[in-house]
Amino acid sequence: MDTGLPKGLKRAMNFLLANIPKDKLISVYIKGSFLTREMKRKSDVDILPIVKDKRTMKKLKAIRDKNKEMLRPSELLPISYTELKQKNRSWGRADTFLRDLDHHKRIYGKRILKKDYPRRIWDKMFLDEIS
Repeated sequence: MDTGLPKGLKRAMNFLLANIPKDKLISVYIKGSFLTREMKRKSDVDILPIVKDKRTMKKLKAIRDKNKEMLRPSELLPISYTELKQKNRSWGRADTFLRDLDHHKRIYGKRILKKDYPRRIWDKMFLDEIS
C-alpha cells in the first residue's frame, strides 16, 4: 500500500484491509477531486476497491454503511470482479470505471487493464444511461 497517503485515506485503507480478506481484494483505486487536487472543504475521497465476487461486495457495502461516519472523508465504492468480467451488461458502473481507468490511481493490488475486460461501446453506454 502507498505509504504517502493522507491520514483519512490511510484510515479507510486500514479499515478495508481489516474487514476484507486479502485473497478477496484484487486492487484498490482512487478517483475524483482528490486526484485532480480540486477538493473542497466538503469533498470526499472516492475509493474503488475491486473485490473478487458479489458476496464480498455486499459484505463490504454493509460494513461500510455501518461505519460511514468513521470513514469520512473517504467513501468506499466497491466493484466486484464479476461485474468487470460480465459481457452484455445494461448498466454502467463497470463500464464507467473501465472508461475512466486512465484517470484513476491504483494504490493497492493488481493493475487492471482495460483491454482485459468487455465494455459497451460509448453510444450504447450513453443510450442505456438515458433510458
